[in-house]
Amino acid sequence: MRGWATAALLASLGAASPASASSLGDYAGNSECGSCHSDKMRSFTPSGMANALETAAECRILRNHPKLRFQEGKYTYEIVRDGDKSVYTVTDEEKSVAVPLAWAFGLGSAGQTYVFERGGQWYESRVTFFNAVQKLDLTLGAQNIHPKNLDEAAGRPMDRTSARECFDCHSTGAVHGNTLRVSGLIPGLQCENCHGPSVQHVQAMKTGDVAASGHEETFGDEHRRDVGFLRGLPPDVGADRLRRAARNCERAVSTVPVDQQQMLRRGGRPDHADYWRFNRTG
Repeated sequence: MRGWATAALLASLGAASPASASSLGDYAGNSECGSCHSDKMRSFTPSGMANALETAAECRILRNHPKLRFQEGKYTYEIVRDGDKSVYTVTDEEKSVAVPLAWAFGLGSAGQTYVFERGGQWYESRVTFFNAVQKLDLTLGAQNIHPKNLDEAAGRPMDRTSARECFDCHSTGAVHGNTLRVSGLIPGLQCENCHGPSVQHVQAMKTGDVAASGHEETFGDEHRRDVGFLRGLPPDVGADRLRRAARNCERAVSTVPVDQQQMLRRGGRPDHADYWRFNRTG
């Protein structure tokens, strides 16, 4: 249990904060994008892609549901709001562990899952909030796992690869090469996740040097390494194909082909593949 005490202490110091304007590096940030593309920002801001990741402190679902509870066998799960923190507690009838949540993945359409840090490693919560039923249930993939102890009941440890892939798919600027940098990420899949870092573009447009902005076609090798859905495309793909792939990606993220409410009411457990159908054919 000592590890959990350490995790709680670390998390109580605050989850890794999203990037501030001064720490964005080559990323200009949505405020700069919106200064010229206000119509696109208005329609994109409420989208599932833009809100694919939130800090627990800013999470709307957790703010609107200050106390959530779920029971499975001898394990009881609670998420309780305490100021700007949400404390995740798991009890096995004899002992309990509690740790503040750090991140909220998803908006609840296909489930909102929570991530916390323990001893320098990320963990995925074993319970997820589902909008369709407005309550917690088992996280996708957890239905076939039978925890042997309280540590296993609390959540799944994420190795470096899975942590990198999860943050890469839900945020902007989190992965550089093969390195995850949570402290510098921008929550959600924002404009620059698909269009590329835009500091040079913004500076060029402000000075009137349109020829130097070159932003509409910036899908080069360096950008491919930093944007998840671009990595799987052939190196000679054109800009039009890239734009179609981006639109397909956005549609896929918004698609939930399974009726969650009926599935959960009849006692079924959804599988991850039932929710996500990515169409990358262009």
